Amino acid sequence: MNVLSHFSSRLRSYRKYRALQLSLNGDILEKEMSKELYEEAAAYLELWREGILVFESESECDLVQDFFLNDWCDDEGNTCVERYAQNHGPHDRDRNIVLDAMMASRTSLFRLEAVDPRRAEIHLRDVLHGELTTVIDFGLSQSAEAGVLLFGRVLPFPRFRMLSGASMIFPPEEQDSLAEIVERILQRSCSQEEKARRIFRKFFQRNRTRGMEVVAR
Repeated sequence: MNVLSHFSSRLRSYRKYRALQLSLNGDILEKEMSKELYEEAAAYLELWREGILVFESESECDLVQDFFLNDWCDDEGNTCVERYAQNHGPHDRDRNIVLDAMMASRTSLFRLEAVDPRRAEIHLRDVLHGELTTVIDFGLSQSAEAGVLLFGRVLPFPRFRMLSGASMIFPPEEQDSLAEIVERILQRSCSQEEKARRIFRKFFQRNRTRGMEVVAR
């Protein structure tokens, strides 16, 4: 396979798995979402105002959905994605691949090192661990600039990685303060799951005052 065919094949796979991921998100919410759990998650993120759930932008809806699917746990310690994997299936091969990627996903704070619009790729450096990760993202590869910071969820697939579609973008000058937030929470004596939730909440609040608007799909 030549280089052009290789990239074309990867982009076709990306489009297929992105569509399946969005479909799975809807199916998981339909089958595993409870009103009580969602309201608890919204309260944790301080979204209730005088009994009304208030979002400051459309992108916040995507962020809260991502948080609820992947980070908020029931009394048994399982997320929506984990409950879905336990309670439903078997699925076809492609849906299983997407579900496995969702189960293996992780959030972190990244610095955008470089952008390759032709390949629809962005190159991310983990701010805390120094690891370099390349992900396919049509929106960010066309709109974001090197140097910005990204807090998001990376889904690992066999041939590529992609973002969940709900990320927070911050200007470069926020790096030290954001890294300090993460390091401070990681030192707390609580579970890894609770640390992830606290980090998300801090970044979600920070995003309202310091975040940047970019397209991530």
